Amino acid sequence: MSKKAEGGVTDLVLDETQKELQECPICYTEYKDPRMLDCSHSFCLKCLQELRLTQNKDNKNIVCPLCRKETALTEAGVDMLPGGSKEVNQQEQTEGQGLKVMCQACDEENEAISRCMDCKHYLCQECQKAHNRLASLRTHKIVALTELPVESQEITEDNELKKVPKCLKHPDQDLCLYCNSCEVLICNECTNFDHKESIHSHVSIDQAVSRCKQEVHESISKTVECIQQFISANPSSGHSRYRLDKMLAKTYSQISQKVEREIAKIRDKEKQLKTEARAIAIKRDTEFAYAETSEQIVGKVNDVMTTATCYEILESKKKMLRDLNEQVEVHKSLDIKHGKSFLGFKESEEYGQLGTLLLEEKWEMDENFPKVELREWFTEHICIAAYYTSEMVVVCSDQLHTLDPEGKVISTKTYKRVRAKPNKPHDPNDIQKATALAINKDDQLLILDNPAVKIFNKEYQLLHQFLPGKEAGVDGTPTCLAVDSSNLIAVGYKDKEQISLHNPDGSLVRTLSAPKIGTYLVFSNKRLIYAIWSKEGLLMAVDLHGNKLFTQSCSYPRGLCCDDAGDIYLVASYKICHFSADGKCIASWDCPDGSDITYTPAHKLAVASIDREFELGYMYMHHLV
Repeated sequence: MSKKAEGGVTDLVLDETQKELQECPICYTEYKDPRMLDCSHSFCLKCLQELRLTQNKDNKNIVCPLCRKETALTEAGVDMLPGGSKEVNQQEQTEGQGLKVMCQACDEENEAISRCMDCKHYLCQECQKAHNRLASLRTHKIVALTELPVESQEITEDNELKKVPKCLKHPDQDLCLYCNSCEVLICNECTNFDHKESIHSHVSIDQAVSRCKQEVHESISKTVECIQQFISANPSSGHSRYRLDKMLAKTYSQISQKVEREIAKIRDKEKQLKTEARAIAIKRDTEFAYAETSEQIVGKVNDVMTTATCYEILESKKKMLRDLNEQVEVHKSLDIKHGKSFLGFKESEEYGQLGTLLLEEKWEMDENFPKVELREWFTEHICIAAYYTSEMVVVCSDQLHTLDPEGKVISTKTYKRVRAKPNKPHDPNDIQKATALAINKDDQLLILDNPAVKIFNKEYQLLHQFLPGKEAGVDGTPTCLAVDSSNLIAVGYKDKEQISLHNPDGSLVRTLSAPKIGTYLVFSNKRLIYAIWSKEGLLMAVDLHGNKLFTQSCSYPRGLCCDDAGDIYLVASYKICHFSADGKCIASWDCPDGSDITYTPAHKLAVASIDREFELGYMYMHHLV
C-alpha cells in the first residue's frame, strides 16, 4: 500500500475517532473551558479544580490522571493554566496506531494486498489466489493497493471505496474544479450555470491546493515575523505573565481579608445589639417581677391576718409593716406600663449596616409598600390572611389573590360563583361565597364557603372539606372562622350565638356559648376573641369552654387579629386600635377605612381596605418605626 493510501486511511479513521473523543477524560462530557497541562493533556477547568482538591495540597504540582506527569502550578492554581485544545488528547490517543486495511473475503484478519474492483472487496494474498481460481470471477479486475488511484478515491475505515465527493447541485458529477471567484469547489456542470467561465475563474483541484498551500505558507511566515517583532519589542512578556499571576493571587488575598474584616465587624455589631437588648429586657423584667412579688407579699400578710393567732400577729407586726412600706416605696418608682413589654429591631437599608433596637412601639403606614389594587369592582367584604412564609392571600368578590411580602401579586384564581342557588351541586374546588379566611400551622388555607369549611394548599387545590353545622348539630349559618397553633378549628354562628370547635379532620370537639358573636373571630393563647360590629360595638374574649374573660367597647369594629404574644389589633372607625391581651386599650392610629386586618410573621399589619367612592379594593401595610 502506498504512503498516500495509508495516509488517507489514517486521516479518515482519525476523523471518526475525534468525533467520539470530543470529551474531557475526567467527566466524559463535552469540554467546558479546557485547560492544558505540561504533558499536553487537556481537561475541563472545573475537573482540574476538583482533581487538585483530591491531591496533596502541600505539593505545588498537579499530577495528570492519564500519564501521571506533573505540572507546576503558580499561586493562582489551575485557573492560570493555558487554554487547552479539544483535539490534543485525541491526536495522542490515535497516534501510531498503524491502521491497516483488512481482508473482507475471510475472517482470518489478514492484511489486504489488493482490491476487486467488481466485487468491491479488499483481498489478502490467499483470498486473491482463490478469487483467481474461480472461473466465474476470472474476468474481475483486481488492483494492488499500491496501484489504487488514491488521487481520485480514498480508503475508509470499513474498507469501502469512497469516491471523490459529488456536487450537491449535480449529484452525478464529481467536484473536480475550484472557483477562485467564489472560493468554492464545483463540478463541470457548474461552469455552465452559476460559475460560467466568461465571468468566473476556474482552476483544477491540484492547482487550487498548490496555491492554497502557498498562501498559507506566506501567511505563516508573516505571522511568525509579526510574533518575532512583538517578542523583540516586548522581551519581558514572560515576566509580565508571572507578575500578573502574582497580582491575581494578591488580589484574591486582599478580597478575602476585606470580607473577613467586614464579617468580624458585623459579628461585633450583632453581639453589641444582642447585649443591649438583653440588658434592657433584664431591667424591664426585674420591674415586672417586683410587681408580682408585691402581690405575693400582700397575699402573705392577708393570710397571717386571717389565719394566725393574736400572738403570732403581734410578733409579725414589725416585719409585715416593714415589707408593706417597702412595696409602697418600690411602686412609687416602678414604671411597668404595657409599653415596657415591647422590644423590637429595625433593619437598616444602608449597605453593611444591621439596624437599631426599637424600644417604643409605634406603628405607621409603610409608604414604600405599593398600594395594591385588589379588584376593579366589588360588592362584598374583603378577607385577608397571612402564610407563615409572610405571603398573603386576599379574597375579593370572586377572586383569590396571593401576594408576596412586598405586595406583588404572585397568582390569582377566579372561581365560579353560584349566587342564586348556593346549595346547588358544584365543583368543590370552586367557591360559592368566601366569607372568612384562616391559615393553619401547615400553611394551608381554610376558607369558610357557606355552609362548608374548605382546606386548600397554596395552589388552591382542595385537600379536605366538612360541614361544621352538621358536625356540631347547630342549625345555623356559619359567619366566622379561626384556627389555632395546633390546627384546632373554631366556627362561629351569629344567629345561634355559638362557637363549635373541630379537629383538623372536621370532627366535633365541643360547642360553647358566644354571646353576640358576629363575623370576626380569632384564636390566641387558648382564647377565642371576637368582635361585634355596631356603633356600640364590643370586643369580647372567652376560654375554650365558653367562660367570659373580658368585654371591651369599640365603635364599628371590622377586622381583627393578634400578634405572637396575644396583643389584639382591630380596625374600627378609620383607626387601627391596639389592645393588650387582657383587653385594655393601648393605642390607636389613623388608617383608611378597613375591611379586614392580619398580623404577618414579618411583624407587620396588613389591612384590606375599601374605597367605596371609586368601588375599589386596596391593601395597605403598617410597620413599626
